[in-house]
Amino acid sequence: MEAFELAHKMGVMDFGYGFFKNQRTGYKVATLDEVYELFAPLDMIVNVEIKEKTPEIIKVCDTIAKRHKIEEKLIYSCFNHYQIRKVKEIIPNAFIAPLHAWTADKPEDIQMLLDNGVDVIMTNYPDVALNLRDSAK
Repeated sequence: MEAFELAHKMGVMDFGYGFFKNQRTGYKVATLDEVYELFAPLDMIVNVEIKEKTPEIIKVCDTIAKRHKIEEKLIYSCFNHYQIRKVKEIIPNAFIAPLHAWTADKPEDIQMLLDNGVDVIMTNYPDVALNLRDSAK
């Protein structure tokens, strides 16, 4: 489904229906356009967490951000570091949240994360992670 079509459907669906004895409630999920419109005049930072794995969603986010002139107020985050790389390719000046990784215990996994610039590594073996980090310096 195209991202614009999905955004439209999200904005018109009744998300309270199943929670209130299958009665229409009128509870809607705000579209990204509505969220940006709300935050544009405010002195606040908005975290945009990318869940979709296609680059099209990044383009949609950027288009809407530019429409509201809110680009400088956004921080992009995602648990998929490949998608974060795509954000930087598509929006070179984008602010990116620190990358975190859960739970890396194998030395080769920890090393791969260190090599890829992950900011935080959750591990059951902090001594291994620290030794790998310090040996790279």
